[in-house]
Amino acid sequence: MILLVAIVTGALVTSVLPAQITDRIGAAVCRVPGEDCGPDRTTASQSDDPGAERGEAEGPAGRGQADAPGGDAAETPAGDGEEGKGDYWSCGWFGQTACDMVQGFGRGAKEAFDGAAGTACLIHICSHSGFKHSWGGVKQLFTDPGDSLKAMWDDSTKGIREDWKNGHEASAMTRTIPSVFGMIFGGKGLNKLGDLAKARKAAKADPHAAKTASESAKAAVRRAEDAAAKFDIKGAEAALKEAEKHLRDAEKATKRSPTNQNLYDTAVARERVAHARTALVDARVRSIMVKTAVGRQAQKILDRYKPNVVYRRGGGGFYTSSNNTIYIDTRWSQNRQAVVLIHEASHVEFQHTGRTVNGRARELSRSDYVEGMLREEAHGRVLEVEANRELREQGLKIPRNTHESIYEDAYERAVKAADQESKDHGWPPMDQVERSQIGKRAGTKAILDEYRAGRVRPSIATDQPYTEYYGAAWDRINGTAP
Repeated sequence: MILLVAIVTGALVTSVLPAQITDRIGAAVCRVPGEDCGPDRTTASQSDDPGAERGEAEGPAGRGQADAPGGDAAETPAGDGEEGKGDYWSCGWFGQTACDMVQGFGRGAKEAFDGAAGTACLIHICSHSGFKHSWGGVKQLFTDPGDSLKAMWDDSTKGIREDWKNGHEASAMTRTIPSVFGMIFGGKGLNKLGDLAKARKAAKADPHAAKTASESAKAAVRRAEDAAAKFDIKGAEAALKEAEKHLRDAEKATKRSPTNQNLYDTAVARERVAHARTALVDARVRSIMVKTAVGRQAQKILDRYKPNVVYRRGGGGFYTSSNNTIYIDTRWSQNRQAVVLIHEASHVEFQHTGRTVNGRARELSRSDYVEGMLREEAHGRVLEVEANRELREQGLKIPRNTHESIYEDAYERAVKAADQESKDHGWPPMDQVERSQIGKRAGTKAILDEYRAGRVRPSIATDQPYTEYYGAAWDRINGTAP
Protein backbone atom coordinates (compact mmCIF):
# COMPACT_ATOMS: atom_id res chain seq x y z
CA MET A 1 0.00 0.00 0.00
CA ILE A 2 2.76 2.46 0.97
CA LEU A 3 4.63 1.55 -2.21
CA LEU A 4 1.59 2.27 -4.37
CA VAL A 5 1.00 5.63 -2.69
CA ALA A 6 4.64 6.50 -3.29
CA ILE A 7 4.34 5.49 -6.92
CA VAL A 8 1.24 7.66 -7.44
CA THR A 9 2.86 10.62 -5.73
CA GLY A 10 6.07 10.14 -7.67
CA ALA A 11 4.21 9.99 -10.94
CA LEU A 12 2.46 13.23 -10.17
CA VAL A 13 5.67 14.93 -9.12
CA THR A 14 7.56 13.90 -12.23
CA SER A 15 4.72 14.80 -14.60
CA VAL A 16 3.38 18.16 -13.49
CA LEU A 17 5.26 19.35 -10.37
CA PRO A 18 8.45 20.85 -11.87
CA ALA A 19 6.66 23.47 -13.93
CA GLN A 20 4.37 24.36 -11.02
CA ILE A 21 7.29 24.69 -8.58
CA THR A 22 9.00 27.08 -10.97
CA ASP A 23 5.87 29.17 -11.35
CA ARG A 24 5.16 29.32 -7.62
CA ILE A 25 8.75 30.18 -6.67
CA GLY A 26 8.75 32.98 -9.23
CA ALA A 27 5.47 34.31 -7.90
CA ALA A 28 6.74 34.17 -4.31
CA VAL A 29 9.93 36.04 -5.18
CA CYS A 30 7.89 38.77 -6.85
CA ARG A 31 5.72 39.20 -3.76
CA VAL A 32 8.71 39.84 -1.41
CA PRO A 33 9.36 43.42 -2.59
CA GLY A 34 5.63 43.96 -3.13
CA GLU A 35 5.85 43.95 -6.90
CA ASP A 36 3.31 42.46 -9.31
CA CYS A 37 4.90 40.16 -11.88
CA GLY A 38 1.62 39.29 -13.59
CA PRO A 39 -0.90 36.52 -12.89
CA ASP A 40 0.15 33.27 -11.25
CA ARG A 41 -0.16 30.74 -14.06
CA THR A 42 -1.30 28.03 -11.69
CA THR A 43 -4.36 30.04 -10.62
CA ALA A 44 -5.02 32.27 -13.61
CA SER A 45 -7.65 29.97 -15.05
CA GLN A 46 -9.53 30.13 -11.74
CA SER A 47 -9.48 33.89 -11.56
CA ASP A 48 -10.82 34.14 -15.15
CA ASP A 49 -14.23 33.19 -13.77
CA PRO A 50 -15.27 35.81 -11.22
CA GLY A 51 -17.66 33.39 -9.58
CA ALA A 52 -15.27 30.46 -9.24
CA GLU A 53 -13.86 31.31 -5.82
CA ARG A 54 -17.36 31.92 -4.46
CA GLY A 55 -18.64 28.67 -5.85
CA GLU A 56 -20.90 30.51 -8.29
CA ALA A 57 -19.70 28.47 -11.25
CA GLU A 58 -22.14 25.76 -10.24
CA GLY A 59 -25.32 27.00 -11.86
CA PRO A 60 -28.80 25.49 -12.22
CA ALA A 61 -27.77 23.55 -15.34
CA GLY A 62 -25.63 21.24 -13.20
CA ARG A 63 -22.25 20.96 -11.60
CA GLY A 64 -19.35 22.10 -13.72
CA GLN A 65 -21.37 24.39 -16.00
CA ALA A 66 -20.56 28.06 -15.71
CA ASP A 67 -22.39 30.99 -17.18
CA ALA A 68 -19.14 32.56 -18.44
CA PRO A 69 -18.85 31.67 -22.14
CA GLY A 70 -15.60 30.11 -23.25
CA GLY A 71 -14.49 29.24 -19.71
CA ASP A 72 -13.09 25.84 -18.83
CA ALA A 73 -16.04 25.03 -16.63
CA ALA A 74 -18.48 25.82 -19.42
CA GLU A 75 -16.98 23.01 -21.50
CA THR A 76 -17.56 20.39 -18.81
CA PRO A 77 -20.85 18.48 -19.32
CA ALA A 78 -23.16 18.41 -16.33
CA GLY A 79 -22.80 15.27 -14.27
CA ASP A 80 -19.62 13.91 -15.87
CA GLY A 81 -18.03 13.27 -12.47
CA GLU A 82 -14.94 15.48 -12.93
CA GLU A 83 -14.13 18.25 -10.47
CA GLY A 84 -14.25 21.67 -12.10
CA LYS A 85 -11.76 24.30 -11.08
CA GLY A 86 -14.33 26.08 -8.94
CA ASP A 87 -15.39 22.98 -6.93
CA TYR A 88 -12.86 23.35 -4.10
CA TRP A 89 -13.46 24.78 -0.68
CA SER A 90 -12.22 28.32 -0.23
CA CYS A 91 -10.61 28.68 3.22
CA GLY A 92 -8.32 31.64 2.80
CA TRP A 93 -4.55 31.76 2.19
CA PHE A 94 -3.56 30.27 5.59
CA GLY A 95 -6.22 27.56 5.88
CA GLN A 96 -6.40 26.42 2.25
CA THR A 97 -3.89 23.57 2.64
CA ALA A 98 -5.77 22.10 5.61
CA CYS A 99 -9.08 22.37 3.75
CA ASP A 100 -7.57 20.69 0.70
CA MET A 101 -6.27 17.82 2.81
CA VAL A 102 -9.67 17.22 4.40
CA GLN A 103 -11.56 17.59 1.14
CA GLY A 104 -9.11 15.34 -0.71
CA PHE A 105 -9.38 12.60 1.88
CA GLY A 106 -13.17 12.87 1.81
CA ARG A 107 -13.28 12.52 -1.95
CA GLY A 108 -10.93 9.58 -1.81
CA ALA A 109 -13.05 7.92 0.87
CA LYS A 110 -16.13 8.32 -1.31
CA GLU A 111 -14.29 6.72 -4.22
CA ALA A 112 -13.22 3.85 -1.95
CA PHE A 113 -16.85 3.39 -0.89
CA ASP A 114 -17.95 3.37 -4.53
CA GLY A 115 -15.28 0.75 -5.17
CA ALA A 116 -16.62 -1.39 -2.34
CA ALA A 117 -20.10 -1.07 -3.87
CA GLY A 118 -18.64 -2.30 -7.15
CA THR A 119 -17.20 -5.33 -5.39
CA ALA A 120 -20.58 -6.01 -3.76
CA CYS A 121 -22.04 -6.12 -7.25
CA LEU A 122 -20.00 -9.27 -7.87
CA ILE A 123 -22.32 -11.14 -5.50
CA HIS A 124 -25.41 -9.56 -7.03
CA ILE A 125 -26.00 -6.91 -4.35
CA CYS A 126 -27.06 -4.50 -7.07
CA SER A 127 -29.10 -4.49 -10.26
CA HIS A 128 -28.76 -7.40 -12.68
CA SER A 129 -27.24 -5.11 -15.31
CA GLY A 130 -24.69 -3.89 -12.73
CA PHE A 131 -23.90 -7.50 -11.81
CA LYS A 132 -23.23 -8.40 -15.44
CA HIS A 133 -21.22 -5.22 -15.92
CA SER A 134 -18.95 -5.96 -12.92
CA TRP A 135 -18.28 -9.55 -13.94
CA GLY A 136 -17.58 -8.31 -17.45
CA GLY A 137 -14.83 -6.20 -15.89
CA VAL A 138 -13.37 -9.23 -14.06
CA LYS A 139 -13.36 -11.21 -17.29
CA GLN A 140 -11.62 -8.34 -19.06
CA LEU A 141 -8.93 -8.29 -16.34
CA PHE A 142 -7.99 -11.90 -17.02
CA THR A 143 -8.31 -11.84 -20.81
CA ASP A 144 -6.36 -8.61 -21.30
CA PRO A 145 -4.41 -7.77 -18.12
CA GLY A 146 -2.19 -5.11 -19.75
CA ASP A 147 -4.94 -2.81 -20.97
CA SER A 148 -7.08 -3.69 -17.95
CA LEU A 149 -4.49 -2.58 -15.38
CA LYS A 150 -3.87 0.61 -17.35
CA ALA A 151 -7.60 1.34 -17.44
CA MET A 152 -7.90 0.69 -13.67
CA TRP A 153 -4.91 2.96 -12.99
CA ASP A 154 -6.30 5.76 -15.16
CA ASP A 155 -9.74 5.54 -13.58
CA SER A 156 -8.45 5.36 -9.99
CA THR A 157 -5.99 8.25 -10.33
CA LYS A 158 -8.09 10.51 -12.53
CA GLY A 159 -9.35 12.69 -9.69
CA ILE A 160 -5.93 12.81 -8.06
CA ARG A 161 -4.35 14.08 -11.27
CA GLU A 162 -7.10 16.69 -11.66
CA ASP A 163 -6.47 17.98 -8.11
CA TRP A 164 -2.75 18.26 -8.76
CA LYS A 165 -3.16 20.02 -12.11
CA ASN A 166 -5.61 22.50 -10.54
CA GLY A 167 -3.01 23.51 -7.94
CA HIS A 168 -4.46 21.57 -4.96
CA GLU A 169 -1.51 19.31 -4.21
CA ALA A 170 -2.56 18.69 -0.61
CA SER A 171 -5.94 17.42 -1.80
CA ALA A 172 -4.25 15.15 -4.33
CA MET A 173 -1.93 13.61 -1.70
CA THR A 174 -4.60 12.90 0.92
CA ARG A 175 -6.90 11.60 -1.76
CA THR A 176 -4.31 9.08 -2.92
CA ILE A 177 -4.48 6.70 0.08
CA PRO A 178 -8.24 5.89 0.05
CA SER A 179 -8.39 5.96 -3.77
CA VAL A 180 -5.62 3.38 -4.13
CA PHE A 181 -7.23 1.36 -1.33
CA GLY A 182 -10.47 1.34 -3.33
CA MET A 183 -8.63 0.16 -6.44
CA ILE A 184 -6.95 -2.76 -4.62
CA PHE A 185 -9.63 -3.92 -2.21
CA GLY A 186 -12.73 -2.55 -3.87
CA GLY A 187 -14.24 -2.47 -7.32
CA LYS A 188 -13.19 1.06 -8.27
CA GLY A 189 -11.70 -0.11 -11.55
CA LEU A 190 -14.33 -2.72 -12.38
CA ASN A 191 -16.76 -0.26 -13.91
CA LYS A 192 -14.01 1.01 -16.18
CA LEU A 193 -13.12 -2.55 -17.11
CA GLY A 194 -16.78 -3.32 -17.73
CA ASP A 195 -16.96 -0.39 -20.14
CA LEU A 196 -13.74 -1.56 -21.78
CA ALA A 197 -15.11 -5.07 -22.24
CA LYS A 198 -18.31 -3.70 -23.71
CA ALA A 199 -16.36 -1.53 -26.14
CA ARG A 200 -14.18 -4.48 -27.17
CA LYS A 201 -17.25 -6.63 -27.75
CA ALA A 202 -18.82 -3.94 -29.92
CA ALA A 203 -15.59 -3.58 -31.86
CA LYS A 204 -15.53 -7.31 -32.59
CA ALA A 205 -19.12 -7.24 -33.86
CA ASP A 206 -19.80 -7.53 -37.54
CA PRO A 207 -18.73 -4.14 -38.98
CA HIS A 208 -21.22 -4.63 -41.81
CA ALA A 209 -24.16 -5.52 -39.55
CA ALA A 210 -25.93 -2.17 -40.03
CA LYS A 211 -25.57 -2.25 -43.82
CA THR A 212 -26.67 -5.89 -44.01
CA ALA A 213 -29.75 -5.21 -41.87
CA SER A 214 -30.55 -2.04 -43.86
CA GLU A 215 -30.37 -3.92 -47.17
CA SER A 216 -32.57 -6.68 -45.75
CA ALA A 217 -35.08 -4.06 -44.62
CA LYS A 218 -35.16 -2.49 -48.10
CA ALA A 219 -35.62 -5.90 -49.74
CA ALA A 220 -38.55 -6.64 -47.43
CA VAL A 221 -39.98 -3.21 -48.25
CA ARG A 222 -39.92 -4.03 -51.96
CA ARG A 223 -41.86 -7.22 -51.27
CA ALA A 224 -44.34 -5.30 -49.15
CA GLU A 225 -44.88 -2.70 -51.87
CA ASP A 226 -45.28 -5.38 -54.56
CA ALA A 227 -47.87 -7.17 -52.44
CA ALA A 228 -49.66 -3.89 -51.70
CA ALA A 229 -49.85 -3.10 -55.43
CA LYS A 230 -51.67 -6.41 -55.92
CA PHE A 231 -53.97 -5.70 -52.94
CA ASP A 232 -52.43 -8.71 -51.17
CA ILE A 233 -52.97 -7.21 -47.73
CA LYS A 234 -51.74 -10.21 -45.71
CA GLY A 235 -48.61 -10.51 -47.84
CA ALA A 236 -47.90 -6.79 -47.51
CA GLU A 237 -48.41 -6.91 -43.74
CA ALA A 238 -46.03 -9.86 -43.35
CA ALA A 239 -43.32 -8.24 -45.49
CA LEU A 240 -43.70 -4.92 -43.68
CA LYS A 241 -43.35 -6.67 -40.32
CA GLU A 242 -40.13 -8.26 -41.55
CA ALA A 243 -38.86 -4.91 -42.84
CA GLU A 244 -39.52 -3.28 -39.46
CA LYS A 245 -37.58 -6.04 -37.69
CA HIS A 246 -34.57 -5.57 -39.98
CA LEU A 247 -34.81 -1.82 -39.46
CA ARG A 248 -34.64 -2.29 -35.66
CA ASP A 249 -31.56 -4.49 -36.15
CA ALA A 250 -29.97 -1.80 -38.34
CA GLU A 251 -30.69 0.87 -35.73
CA LYS A 252 -29.11 -1.24 -32.98
CA ALA A 253 -26.03 -1.96 -35.10
CA THR A 254 -25.71 1.73 -35.97
CA LYS A 255 -25.95 2.64 -32.31
CA ARG A 256 -23.03 0.31 -31.61
CA SER A 257 -21.04 1.64 -34.56
CA PRO A 258 -22.34 5.10 -35.55
CA THR A 259 -20.25 5.62 -38.68
CA ASN A 260 -21.47 8.03 -41.35
CA GLN A 261 -22.14 5.15 -43.72
CA ASN A 262 -24.16 3.24 -41.12
CA LEU A 263 -26.14 6.35 -40.24
CA TYR A 264 -26.89 6.97 -43.91
CA ASP A 265 -27.87 3.37 -44.69
CA THR A 266 -30.16 3.21 -41.67
CA ALA A 267 -31.79 6.56 -42.51
CA VAL A 268 -32.52 5.36 -46.06
CA ALA A 269 -33.98 2.11 -44.73
CA ARG A 270 -36.12 4.04 -42.23
CA GLU A 271 -37.53 6.21 -45.02
CA ARG A 272 -38.29 3.19 -47.20
CA VAL A 273 -40.11 1.46 -44.35
CA ALA A 274 -42.20 4.60 -43.84
CA HIS A 275 -43.14 4.51 -47.54
CA ALA A 276 -44.11 0.85 -47.20
CA ARG A 277 -46.40 1.69 -44.29
CA THR A 278 -48.13 4.28 -46.48
CA ALA A 279 -48.38 1.77 -49.34
CA LEU A 280 -50.11 -0.68 -47.00
CA VAL A 281 -52.61 1.97 -45.88
CA ASP A 282 -53.31 2.81 -49.52
CA ALA A 283 -53.70 -0.87 -50.42
CA ARG A 284 -56.24 -1.42 -47.66
CA VAL A 285 -58.32 1.49 -48.93
CA ARG A 286 -58.09 0.53 -52.59
CA SER A 287 -58.90 -3.12 -51.87
CA ILE A 288 -62.29 -1.87 -50.63
CA MET A 289 -62.67 0.58 -53.50
CA VAL A 290 -62.22 -2.03 -56.27
CA LYS A 291 -65.07 -4.13 -54.89
CA THR A 292 -67.37 -1.74 -56.76
CA ALA A 293 -67.77 -1.06 -60.50
CA VAL A 294 -67.20 2.67 -60.04
CA GLY A 295 -64.20 1.85 -57.83
CA ARG A 296 -62.61 -0.30 -60.50
CA GLN A 297 -63.06 2.52 -62.97
CA ALA A 298 -61.46 4.88 -60.44
CA GLN A 299 -58.50 2.50 -60.12
CA LYS A 300 -57.97 2.67 -63.88
CA ILE A 301 -57.93 6.46 -63.66
CA LEU A 302 -55.38 6.34 -60.84
CA ASP A 303 -53.20 3.89 -62.78
CA ARG A 304 -53.37 6.03 -65.91
CA TYR A 305 -52.64 9.46 -64.43
CA LYS A 306 -50.69 8.32 -61.35
CA PRO A 307 -51.59 11.04 -58.86
CA ASN A 308 -49.90 11.02 -55.45
CA VAL A 309 -52.25 9.89 -52.71
CA VAL A 310 -51.48 11.33 -49.28
CA TYR A 311 -53.12 9.95 -46.17
CA ARG A 312 -53.01 12.29 -43.19
CA ARG A 313 -55.08 13.03 -40.14
CA GLY A 314 -57.42 15.98 -40.61
CA GLY A 315 -58.04 18.33 -43.50
CA GLY A 316 -60.82 16.41 -45.26
CA GLY A 317 -60.46 15.04 -48.78
CA PHE A 318 -59.57 16.98 -51.93
CA TYR A 319 -57.48 16.98 -55.10
CA THR A 320 -54.94 19.64 -56.10
CA SER A 321 -54.08 19.78 -59.78
CA SER A 322 -50.93 21.86 -59.27
CA ASN A 323 -49.08 18.88 -57.79
CA ASN A 324 -51.43 16.12 -58.98
CA THR A 325 -52.10 14.99 -55.41
CA ILE A 326 -55.13 13.54 -53.65
CA TYR A 327 -55.44 14.07 -49.91
CA ILE A 328 -57.44 11.65 -47.77
CA ASP A 329 -58.43 12.21 -44.13
CA THR A 330 -57.50 9.18 -42.00
CA ARG A 331 -59.98 10.17 -39.29
CA TRP A 332 -62.61 8.57 -41.52
CA SER A 333 -63.26 4.85 -41.62
CA GLN A 334 -61.48 2.90 -44.37
CA ASN A 335 -64.83 2.41 -46.10
CA ARG A 336 -65.35 6.17 -46.14
CA GLN A 337 -61.78 6.75 -47.33
CA ALA A 338 -62.35 4.33 -50.22
CA VAL A 339 -65.51 6.14 -51.32
CA VAL A 340 -63.84 9.58 -51.09
CA LEU A 341 -60.91 8.26 -53.14
CA ILE A 342 -63.40 7.38 -55.90
CA HIS A 343 -64.76 10.93 -55.77
CA GLU A 344 -61.30 12.50 -55.95
CA ALA A 345 -60.28 10.19 -58.80
CA SER A 346 -63.09 11.75 -60.84
CA HIS A 347 -61.46 15.16 -60.34
CA VAL A 348 -58.20 13.66 -61.60
CA GLU A 349 -59.96 12.46 -64.75
CA PHE A 350 -61.69 15.81 -65.31
CA GLN A 351 -58.35 17.59 -64.95
CA HIS A 352 -56.36 15.38 -67.31
CA THR A 353 -59.06 15.12 -69.98
CA GLY A 354 -59.80 18.84 -70.09
CA ARG A 355 -63.39 18.49 -68.90
CA THR A 356 -62.85 20.68 -65.84
CA VAL A 357 -63.30 24.44 -65.72
CA ASN A 358 -60.68 24.55 -62.99
CA GLY A 359 -57.90 26.85 -64.20
CA ARG A 360 -60.24 28.74 -66.54
CA ALA A 361 -61.61 31.31 -64.12
CA ARG A 362 -60.17 34.19 -66.17
CA GLU A 363 -61.83 32.89 -69.35
CA LEU A 364 -65.32 32.31 -67.93
CA SER A 365 -67.91 34.45 -66.25
CA ARG A 366 -68.38 33.98 -62.55
CA SER A 367 -71.66 32.10 -63.00
CA ASP A 368 -70.27 29.78 -65.71
CA TYR A 369 -67.19 28.99 -63.63
CA VAL A 370 -69.22 28.21 -60.52
CA GLU A 371 -71.72 26.13 -62.50
CA GLY A 372 -68.92 24.11 -64.10
CA MET A 373 -67.32 23.33 -60.74
CA LEU A 374 -70.68 22.42 -59.19
CA ARG A 375 -71.35 19.94 -62.00
CA GLU A 376 -67.95 18.35 -61.43
CA GLU A 377 -68.57 18.07 -57.69
CA ALA A 378 -72.05 16.62 -58.24
CA HIS A 379 -70.60 13.99 -60.60
CA GLY A 380 -68.15 12.90 -57.88
CA ARG A 381 -70.91 12.79 -55.28
CA VAL A 382 -73.04 10.55 -57.51
CA LEU A 383 -70.11 8.13 -57.77
CA GLU A 384 -69.97 8.08 -53.96
CA VAL A 385 -73.67 7.23 -53.79
CA GLU A 386 -73.28 4.38 -56.26
CA ALA A 387 -70.20 3.01 -54.47
CA ASN A 388 -71.97 3.09 -51.11
CA ARG A 389 -74.90 1.17 -52.58
CA GLU A 390 -72.63 -1.53 -54.03
CA LEU A 391 -70.62 -1.90 -50.83
CA ARG A 392 -73.79 -2.12 -48.79
CA GLU A 393 -75.08 -4.87 -51.06
CA GLN A 394 -71.86 -6.81 -50.33
CA GLY A 395 -72.54 -6.70 -46.62
CA LEU A 396 -70.34 -3.80 -45.57
CA LYS A 397 -71.77 -1.48 -42.96
CA ILE A 398 -72.04 1.86 -44.73
CA PRO A 399 -74.09 4.55 -43.00
CA ARG A 400 -76.65 6.24 -45.23
CA ASN A 401 -76.55 9.97 -45.80
CA THR A 402 -79.00 12.61 -46.99
CA HIS A 403 -77.62 12.76 -50.50
CA GLU A 404 -78.16 9.05 -51.02
CA SER A 405 -81.80 9.42 -50.11
CA ILE A 406 -82.19 12.41 -52.44
CA TYR A 407 -80.51 10.52 -55.28
CA GLU A 408 -82.48 7.30 -54.78
CA ASP A 409 -85.83 9.07 -54.46
CA ALA A 410 -85.23 10.97 -57.70
CA TYR A 411 -83.99 7.76 -59.36
CA GLU A 412 -87.08 5.76 -58.43
CA ARG A 413 -89.51 8.55 -59.34
CA ALA A 414 -87.95 8.96 -62.77
CA VAL A 415 -87.99 5.20 -63.50
CA LYS A 416 -91.61 4.89 -62.40
CA ALA A 417 -92.62 7.83 -64.54
CA ALA A 418 -90.83 6.35 -67.55
CA ASP A 419 -92.49 2.96 -67.02
CA GLN A 420 -95.89 4.62 -66.80
CA GLU A 421 -95.24 6.63 -69.94
CA SER A 422 -94.25 3.49 -71.85
CA LYS A 423 -97.39 1.75 -70.65
CA ASP A 424 -99.62 4.69 -71.54
CA HIS A 425 -98.25 4.82 -75.08
CA GLY A 426 -98.14 1.08 -75.56
CA TRP A 427 -94.40 1.08 -75.99
CA PRO A 428 -92.31 -2.04 -75.28
CA PRO A 429 -91.13 -2.33 -71.69
CA MET A 430 -87.72 -0.71 -71.01
CA ASP A 431 -84.73 -2.94 -70.40
CA GLN A 432 -82.48 -2.53 -67.33
CA VAL A 433 -79.94 -0.39 -69.17
CA GLU A 434 -82.60 2.14 -70.19
CA ARG A 435 -84.09 2.20 -66.70
CA SER A 436 -80.61 2.75 -65.18
CA GLN A 437 -79.78 5.61 -67.56
CA ILE A 438 -83.07 7.38 -66.84
CA GLY A 439 -82.67 6.90 -63.08
CA LYS A 440 -79.05 8.13 -63.02
CA ARG A 441 -79.87 11.26 -65.00
CA ALA A 442 -82.65 12.12 -62.56
CA GLY A 443 -80.55 11.31 -59.49
CA THR A 444 -77.61 13.34 -60.76
CA LYS A 445 -79.85 16.35 -61.45
CA ALA A 446 -81.29 16.10 -57.95
CA ILE A 447 -77.80 16.12 -56.44
CA LEU A 448 -76.75 19.03 -58.66
CA ASP A 449 -79.81 20.97 -57.50
CA GLU A 450 -78.63 20.45 -53.90
CA TYR A 451 -75.28 21.98 -54.80
CA ARG A 452 -76.92 24.87 -56.65
CA ALA A 453 -79.16 25.57 -53.67
CA GLY A 454 -76.09 25.94 -51.42
CA ARG A 455 -76.96 22.95 -49.26
CA VAL A 456 -73.63 21.11 -49.75
CA ARG A 457 -70.33 22.07 -48.17
CA PRO A 458 -66.75 20.87 -48.82
CA SER A 459 -65.21 18.38 -46.40
CA ILE A 460 -62.34 20.77 -45.75
CA ALA A 461 -62.59 23.19 -42.86
CA THR A 462 -64.94 25.87 -44.17
CA ASP A 463 -68.46 27.04 -43.39
CA GLN A 464 -69.04 28.09 -46.99
CA PRO A 465 -71.31 26.06 -49.25
CA TYR A 466 -69.81 25.11 -52.60
CA THR A 467 -71.59 27.99 -54.35
CA GLU A 468 -69.78 30.53 -52.17
CA TYR A 469 -66.57 28.51 -52.05
CA TYR A 470 -66.11 28.53 -55.84
CA GLY A 471 -67.53 32.04 -56.18
CA ALA A 472 -64.88 33.30 -53.76
CA ALA A 473 -62.23 31.41 -55.75
CA TRP A 474 -63.31 33.19 -58.96
CA ASP A 475 -63.24 36.55 -57.15
CA ARG A 476 -59.76 35.91 -55.81
CA ILE A 477 -58.36 34.83 -59.18
CA ASN A 478 -59.88 37.80 -60.98
CA GLY A 479 -58.96 40.33 -58.32
CA THR A 480 -62.54 41.22 -57.40
CA ALA A 481 -62.55 39.79 -53.88
CA PRO A 482 -63.62 42.32 -51.23
